Amino acid sequence: MTRESLRSVFTPKYYSLFPFFERNGKNLVEAAELLKLLMATNDSAKQEEIAMKINVLEKNSDIILKDTCARLNRLFILPFDREDISKLVNKTDDVLENINSIARMVKLYKISEIHPVYNEMAEIVFQASKEASICLDYLKDINSYKNLLMKSCGNIKDLVKKADEVFYTGIINLFMKKEEAVIMTKKKDILDTYMRCIQEINGVAEIMRTIQIKVA
Repeated sequence: MTRESLRSVFTPKYYSLFPFFERNGKNLVEAAELLKLLMATNDSAKQEEIAMKINVLEKNSDIILKDTCARLNRLFILPFDREDISKLVNKTDDVLENINSIARMVKLYKISEIHPVYNEMAEIVFQASKEASICLDYLKDINSYKNLLMKSCGNIKDLVKKADEVFYTGIINLFMKKEEAVIMTKKKDILDTYMRCIQEINGVAEIMRTIQIKVA
């Protein structure tokens, strides 16, 4: 028996889940980074190009979700609660859906000006997505990374608070401009979706906390 075959026998089968978590995290961060680029341009052609890339990543997230669930269903022994892992990958997919929704609205509403509040929110989504990706990577050895995982979850919580402040400031500034009701509604729709996106990332952090507590 070769070294590789021995390793395959004695390596826990649940390790096969970890590459899916890594793909999920990288896909999320890439989408969040593209969202930042989208909010930094008012060029309609570039907006279209970036929105298409984000849409592809959202579809990738759906594939990763299905692949992860399929692998999860084939495993009998897990170090984590099966339901928690299912919730985790579904919640991460929800984040991608919201990022894609923002991109679609920018394209649909033909946003032709760069709004600082959108840039701020995109940066928060990016930073929170990076922390969520780090959390997913910590699942490889959750007990060894306990403190670091809690730190990342705490960082996400702080980013949620920051997003709340930016959101309400953005709403106030929006109404101060006294634009047409239709335009104001469109801009508020984007801000609302940003907040849903942030809350979904916070949901990822909450699930990670639950997983960590259960395996402690």
